[in-house]
Amino acid sequence: MKAKTILIISIVLILCTLTACAGAGDWVYDALPANYEVWRINSEDVALGTKEDSGLTRSIDGSITEFCYNDSFIAAKVGDDYYVIVVNNGVPVGPLTEDEFNALHPGEMCDWISTDRMPDGAHH
Repeated sequence: MKAKTILIISIVLILCTLTACAGAGDWVYDALPANYEVWRINSEDVALGTKEDSGLTRSIDGSITEFCYNDSFIAAKVGDDYYVIVVNNGVPVGPLTEDEFNALHPGEMCDWISTDRMPDGAHH
């Protein structure tokens, strides 16, 4: 009985330690065009930018909640604001309201990808 109790306590402590580790849920989505990437830095910070030798250079301020892309544009949502990056020149446009974003890009530009969890195609 004592050995079973020690085993259970050990397992619980190991699980608590693993779930509390910084970076355990972090990921990188690097399938975007023109060297752009989305990094989940921590549970409160998801960044969009370009990969540099020393890390990621942010293209927009704030933590993104969703993003989408095609060969010409990358779009991101930060709270209620929208941003669009023109891939061929790297110029960010925004913040835009939803109406301004829809007027700028009528129709469905791309499928939105949520940053709530690690998206398909992302890696640690």
